[in-house]
This record gives sequence, C-alpha cells and structure tokens, in this order.
Amino acid sequence: KVQFSVPQQSDVKITLHDMLGREVKLLFDDKVDAGMQEFVVDARNLASGVYLVRMIAGTFNKTIKISLLK
Repeated sequence: KVQFSVPQQSDVKITLHDMLGREVKLLFDDKVDAGMQEFVVDARNLASGVYLVRMIAGTFNKTIKISLLK
C-alpha cells in the first residue's frame, strides 16, 4: 500500500524505475482531490531488488529509493 498527500486537486503520476532509470511499471496515473490518498501496488510480477519511485504532481517532482523483498 502506498500513501501520499497533495495540497490541492492534482494530476498525479507515480512510476517505478530500475536503478538505471528505466521505467519498470506505471503505478498510478490519475487526478486526485486534495488530501491523503492511497493505493495498492501489485508487486507479484516484480523481482526483489532496489527500485526508484518517482512521483510527479503539478510542478512537484520527487524520487525515492525503495527495497522490494519477497
């Protein structure tokens, strides 16, 4: 489960990338209302490893590193 918050209604896109920066999976791409949001990630077809998660919402752009363990 992934949670995030936006201060106002926004188009939000969240993508998963390998450590070389290649997009592996589109996790979320939708317009959301202001406030806390959450969605479930289907990771069944992903290998264990280190990934980058990139979130773009309006002019906001953030990338974090995660470890997926199965």
